[in-house]
Amino acid sequence: MHRPYLRLWRSWRTLSLLCVLASCYAWRSLARKCHALILSGGGDKGAYEAGAIKGLVESLDEAERAWKVVSGVSVGALNAMPSLHYKVGDEAEWASFLERTWMSIRKEYVYRNWPFGLPQGLLFKPSLYDSSPLQTHLHRIFADFEKKDRKLLITATDMTFATLKTWNETEPLSKLISAVSASAALPGIFPPLTIDGVAYNDGGILADLNIEAAIGRCLMDGGAKRERDVIIDIILCSPAHQPIRNVSNENTIRVLLRAEAIRNFNSAVRMLERATTTFPNASFRFLIYPNASFPGNSLDFDPEELRDMYAQGNRDAQDMVKRWRETRPEPKWPHWPFPRREDDEQPGLSKVFREAWQRAFQINPPGPPPHRHHRWFGQEATDEGQERRRNETTTTTLRYI
Repeated sequence: MHRPYLRLWRSWRTLSLLCVLASCYAWRSLARKCHALILSGGGDKGAYEAGAIKGLVESLDEAERAWKVVSGVSVGALNAMPSLHYKVGDEAEWASFLERTWMSIRKEYVYRNWPFGLPQGLLFKPSLYDSSPLQTHLHRIFADFEKKDRKLLITATDMTFATLKTWNETEPLSKLISAVSASAALPGIFPPLTIDGVAYNDGGILADLNIEAAIGRCLMDGGAKRERDVIIDIILCSPAHQPIRNVSNENTIRVLLRAEAIRNFNSAVRMLERATTTFPNASFRFLIYPNASFPGNSLDFDPEELRDMYAQGNRDAQDMVKRWRETRPEPKWPHWPFPRREDDEQPGLSKVFREAWQRAFQINPPGPPPHRHHRWFGQEATDEGQERRRNETTTTTLRYI
């Protein structure tokens, strides 16, 4: 080959290689991730949740904690609500707002006795305490908030039809504030809140975690095209194991709160089972929870206890991220010369999520199903049954959002 043609051939070959590399980079950029943060209920244990959010923000890169969807139930709804005011990518400001809020909150901001005390609440009111101070406090701190680009889900229980009701960010701000108050209204402790003529109580009555609706929002409005493009982080306020406790000599309020904690714990197990089976290809990344129970009860709002719970949540989240980085699998394909992306990871449960599940519930999480059917927590599920369940969940999600 003549030298001019050889020079031209080499130039053409170099240009082709550059085009291929550029195409690969563009192809890798097409897969858009949708991060979802799921927050549970737990009364004043919401301080632990806020600390865990701060720990995740401090430990993760900006792209790794850009939660496009935030779902909250009960006190989780209270922590989720301020996220509307901050753009995706401004999670540090949201975490700082939560820190200021929890370090300044007091019991008198949340509830008070009725004028004639507990007898009036027991015999003549729908609850033992009056929660109107919480509604006043929420209207005060959220009054100047402006909605940005984050998706929000707030879940409460419809006490008339015994179903879940979920509000999203498209609702007026005043209605969202009322929805937060309704979601945090512990039945029997705080009165139900009426919204559009319907009475609502704590969302944890039916679902302490609204995972499936959050995944649905990611797939419909959050930019994710595939299940594996949805990355879920979950924070629980309940401890890993419900402590052994004799309530025979305790008062009515403490027995009610004990029953609430047991129900929330079992609800969390049930919701995790549903979500990981209905969406087996979604990426469940973090499951964060306290390793031991905290002193007092969910209605104390003691400043010192709040600080301790916040600090514990911060430490637990940072430890979880550290273990996640250490156990992250190597990508199947070399990622040079491009930076490593989260698509390189396998869908399903991360190693740290699986380990946290085993510690918390003393049972193994569901693994990849065999070819035809699999045993899952003592229940048999066929491929057809899974597909039917997925369709039912999609319909339910559309109704919720």
